[in-house]
Amino acid sequence: MRKIRNKKGMTIIELVVAMTIFLVVVTLAVGGFVSLLNLQTQSETMTGVQQNARIAIEQITRQAREALKVTIGQNNITVNGTTFTCTATYNCFSLTIQESLTLRTFTFYVDPADSKLKVNDSSVGYPLTITSEDVRVTQLNFTQPPVNKIPPIVDISLGLAPRVSTSAFTQDQTTINTTVIMTGIK
Repeated sequence: MRKIRNKKGMTIIELVVAMTIFLVVVTLAVGGFVSLLNLQTQSETMTGVQQNARIAIEQITRQAREALKVTIGQNNITVNGTTFTCTATYNCFSLTIQESLTLRTFTFYVDPADSKLKVNDSSVGYPLTITSEDVRVTQLNFTQPPVNKIPPIVDISLGLAPRVSTSAFTQDQTTINTTVIMTGIK
C-alpha cells in the first residue's frame, strides 16, 4: 500500500502563479488609487477656478449696479501710461459711480501680459488684480442690448481656466454669464 506523503512546501510553479496573481491585484489597486488622486486634483483645481470666477463676477456686478455711466468698447484704453488693446474676446468695460460727492471710474480689462482680470479704480491710481495667480482669463465680454430699457441692463460673460491644465482629456474652463440691472442710471 502506498503512503501519501504530506507535502510541506510549494512547488516553483505554484509560487510563480501566486506571485503573478498578487502582482495583477496590486497593479490594479495602485492604478485605481492614482486615478482617484488625479481626479481629486482636477476637482480641486476646477473648484478654485469656479470660486475665482464667482468672486470676479460679483465684484463687477456690484460696481455695475451702482453705475451712473457705462462705456463698453473694443477700443484701446490707457491705464497709468500703458495702453491695452480691447478685442472681441477681451473687451473693456468702464463705469462711473458716485460716492458722496466724488465720481469714481472703474475700468475692467484683461492684462495680456499675464491674462489676469484687472480693474483700474480712479481713486486708487493703479490697477488692482481681481483674479488669482492660479487662473487665466479666457474670455471677458460686456454687452448692452440695443433695446433702450429703463433701468438699463448689461450682460457680462467671464471665462476662466487654470493657469496649468490638470488634464489632457478635458476642457478645464469655467464660463459665468450674468445680467445686471443698473439701478444707478435713471
